[in-house]
Formats: sequence, C-alpha cells, structure tokens
Amino acid sequence: MAANSCVFCNESTNNDNPVVTLREKGSRTINVVSDQRSDPIQTVPGQVVHQECRRVYCNPIKVAQSIRDTHRPGPSVSLRSAEEAFNFKADCLFCGTKVNFDNRKQQGDVHSITFTECKDSLLQKCSTRNDAWADTVRARLLIVCDLPAADAVYHQVCSSNFRTGKLIPLNFVHNETVQKKQKLGRRYKSPHEGGRPALDDRCQAFIKVTEFLEENDDEQNTISDLVDKMAEYLADSNAESYSQRYMKDRLIEHFGDRVIVTTVNGKSNVATMRQTADSVLLEFHANQSKDPMIQKKIILEAAAKFILDDIKQVETGNETYPTSEDFEFKDASLDFLPDTLKIFLGKILKAKDVELKIASIGQAIMQAARPRVLIAPLQIALGVQLQHHFASRFLIDSLHAHGYCSSYKEVTRFNQNAAVYQGTDIPNHRGEFVQYAADNVDHNIRTLDGHNTFHGMGIIAMITPGTTQGHPIPRAQVTASDIETTGRITAVGISGVGISQQSGMRDITADGCICKYSSGKETTAYNQWIGAGE
Repeated sequence: MAANSCVFCNESTNNDNPVVTLREKGSRTINVVSDQRSDPIQTVPGQVVHQECRRVYCNPIKVAQSIRDTHRPGPSVSLRSAEEAFNFKADCLFCGTKVNFDNRKQQGDVHSITFTECKDSLLQKCSTRNDAWADTVRARLLIVCDLPAADAVYHQVCSSNFRTGKLIPLNFVHNETVQKKQKLGRRYKSPHEGGRPALDDRCQAFIKVTEFLEENDDEQNTISDLVDKMAEYLADSNAESYSQRYMKDRLIEHFGDRVIVTTVNGKSNVATMRQTADSVLLEFHANQSKDPMIQKKIILEAAAKFILDDIKQVETGNETYPTSEDFEFKDASLDFLPDTLKIFLGKILKAKDVELKIASIGQAIMQAARPRVLIAPLQIALGVQLQHHFASRFLIDSLHAHGYCSSYKEVTRFNQNAAVYQGTDIPNHRGEFVQYAADNVDHNIRTLDGHNTFHGMGIIAMITPGTTQGHPIPRAQVTASDIETTGRITAVGISGVGISQQSGMRDITADGCICKYSSGKETTAYNQWIGAGE
C-alpha cells in the first residue's frame, strides 16, 4: 500500500475526495473498530484517510453487521434485520433496546439528553471503562454531532451502570438483530442554520460550575451556592442561572454516582463529589502491572481513594465547635475516624496504648484532607490548650503548619465565640465559692495629641470547685462590639451623698459599695459605682 493511499479503500488520498488527518483519539477509535471487525487495519496519529471511508468503516451498524458475518457458521439468507439502524430517538443510547415511552417506570425511567457537553463526558467515560460496552457506546457517539439535536434518549439505570463500571442490566440485554428496522437519515443543522446552538452561555457557565465543584470539593457547596456561582459566570450575559431543582438534576445527570446531594448539619442539598467502590475497583483492575513497584503504587492509590471517600461521608460541619465530650475519652476520639482510616493506621502503628496516636494522626489526616469543612476535635483542643498555657502565636502556628493543631486564628476565634456565648454568667453555678479579681491595663497613656490612649480593666472570676458545661460553642464571626457588649459590667449610680471637705483619702460606704474619694471642698457628688454583687 502506497504511503499516500487510504488505509480503507487503498485509493490515493490526492484525488478530489475529502480527506482527514487522524489525531490520537481518532486513530485509537479506528484501531478499536478494527479489532472488533477482526481486520488487520491499524492506524497511527497523523495518517491521512478518506473522510467518507472512515465514516462508513466506523459506523456501528456496519461494525455490528461485520461481527455477525464473522461469527456466522455458514452461508445464510441476508435478513432485513441485519441492516437495521440505531435510532437515537427510540433506542437507549447505552443498551440499544427500544425505549417504551408508555411504561417509563417499568423501563427504568426514560430521559432525554438535553445538553451537548454530555457527549464529551461520555467519551471520557468510554476511555475509562475501555471494554466492549464502552466501544459500542463510543461508536454510537462518534456518528452524531449533537445529542440533544438528535433527540437521544436513555434508561436511567443503563446510564448509572455505564458510568459506575457495571454491566448492562439483565432486562436490557439483547441481540443486535432485534433493533428497530429503519435507517438513521437525519440531517443535522449547522450553527448558521439557526436552531439550538452548540454551546450557549448557560451551558458554558454550567461547565464552569462543574469545574468549580470538583476543584473546591473540600468545601460544603450547596445547590443554592452553585446557582449563585452560575449567576456570577453569567453576569456579562442576558441569560439567567438555572433553578435549584434543575441545577440538582443537571449535576446528577453530568456526574452520575460521582456526586451525592444530602443534608449536612442543617444545610440542605449539599453537593459532595465522591468515587464509588465500583469505579475505584474498575480503575484498579484496568491498571494492573507486572512490575511489583508499580503494582504497589496502584494498590496504595486505590486504598487512598477508598479512605478519602469515607472521610467525605463523615457527618460533621463547621457551624459549631466540638464539645469536650468529643475528645475527653479515647473512644470518642476514635469514633470520629472512619473505619477504613482506623484499619489503615492500626496496621502501621503497633504499640501499647496506641489508640490516642491513631486518633490524633487520623484526625490530622482528616483535617488536612478537608480543611474548610471539618473541625477535628483534637486539633482545636490542642490549640486551645497551647494558647492557655503558653499564649504563643508562634508556637501554635508552627504546629499548625505541620498539621498537628488548629491555627492561632482559629483558636482566637474559638475564644471569642466562647466569651460571647457564655457572657459574664457562671455556668452551672450551685453555690460554689466565687472570688473576683480585677486589674487595670494601660496602653499609650500619653500621646502628643492626647488621642488614641487606652485605659481598661480586666476582671476574672475564680470558682472552686470548678464547673463545666457541655454546650457546643457556635462558630460565628465575632466583632469587637460584640465582645464589648458582652463584657460590659452594669454601673450603679449613687446620688445624694454629702461629702465634707477633708484632706487625704476617705472610705465612703453606700449600699454595700466602697469607693476611695479625695476632694478639696465640700460638695454633693453623683458618682458611678461598680457593683460587686448581683
């Protein structure tokens, strides 16, 4: 065969027939079809072939007919059913059986493909599966330009099985000869002929939303958040964002079982990306290697995907901080870890009383895996303890950088929320001895212009025996005014106290309050007193 001849018809590619230069994807598709046909044809990227020859050779109807002819035991009469075409309007895109629109429930829910980017997603899934079913679906996808324009339909159960690496549902397994007996003769519109555009603004914005969801999976993104994000992408156009219901349906249709929509900590419709066990195992078996080192890496990658998926399923959030009950005992700290992570660490760490180390390292792994979603109990507890004993920002942030505790910023936020939430009340006070201690704090007591000076007083209550509370502390944004309002002590006004002129200091007692007063003349004072009791 000459170098400039078509690999299909052996005729020259320099004639008037349209030609096409194969890329890697097109060459791989032809080689797959060649294996199905049991032909010796093999192509490489950059090879030039006739466009019409390639279309006919890769036509799924012709491929199926060639396979039947190859496996036919002897000469037989050609049946009309051997020439039947796949009809996108009436046949399931995945299993190929006729869709019964009158009995959708029994047929496993029938849906129409409504967005054009579904083709690229399915072609990528075909490459991941890399099996006979994937080759059949790929061949169908390659002969259509626009699935929504072709009115393509599918069974929901077939789509789910195909995307998750399962087999064709048994009730849809069929022989190719039972397909409908009509040819596909639809003429597709070009973008210049009007009709549905190939990819409108809303589709482009939706694609960006899916990319945002995959890149920011460590956050709790609700359907409402994704709708708002889509509105941001459409800010420069006249198109409107999807509704929450339609956004949810589109995400499920786009990702399949890779996305779950649940309610987490009061937040409804939280979208989380995940990998199913079937897809992980399918990818694992598809990447087998005889090299022991490569095989070890493949096994570890599969195990890591299982553990990460279980970490994503942990029901937690960042609206409230963990309570002391979540880390006071080892069992509570271990219960925070998913079983797969506990098994993994239990096989590595071998020592007596290793439970605390497993819990600490496991929670550190979980915090690093989902830093903007989880608040690991041991992480925040260690940070608060370090701040209480050492009050060192450098120490806390250094340990946080290594993944051992929460950041100094998070610890400060916890202390602020705890102060505002508890206020000046003593929790669970039942007559324990209480003593208050106060001291002043001065900063910039003298300035050139007399401004920006600070004079304050701090008061603490010492209680014995100590009291505790188990209420969760809310994680909110606390302002300086919130702290000022919470920590303000009510001033008690005393009026009508007659004071005679004296030299030096004098104790004045009024209603149980004591004040030190010094004056140069007799006057009637109106002073502010700080009450020492309730």
